[in-house]
Amino acid sequence: MALAAWRREAHPWRLTALFFLLAGGLGGLVLALALRIWRVRVTLDAAAALGVVAVVLIGTVLGFSIYLQSVADIGGVRAGLLASTETIAALLFSALWLHTEFAPADWAGVFCMAVMVVLLALPELRSARSAPEP
Repeated sequence: MALAAWRREAHPWRLTALFFLLAGGLGGLVLALALRIWRVRVTLDAAAALGVVAVVLIGTVLGFSIYLQSVADIGGVRAGLLASTETIAALLFSALWLHTEFAPADWAGVFCMAVMVVLLALPELRSARSAPEP
């Protein structure tokens, strides 16, 4: 009964977040039970612990803080457009530096993402050109 009332009042993004939270949590639990992860021996030396701390602090906390500051500085639309190019950059860097080979379908996906970014940026570019100079 309470869930039904919550569903009527909830926004769609809340339902989506709840679904992924439950699906990810339950899926992870099922996978952990199936693989019996408690039997896996893990040795965590100082270098591995430092690596985890670096990934968490630099990759997550610092990265997200910088992204939020960029949203405050340049606005949500521009920050979202720039953030959408991250996937393209990751693929290109892994191809150039790590010599990772990608299938033609991967490159087609990169092309589609680049076209999407350009199409989303076109209205802002047109309005910037038509605006009078200050």
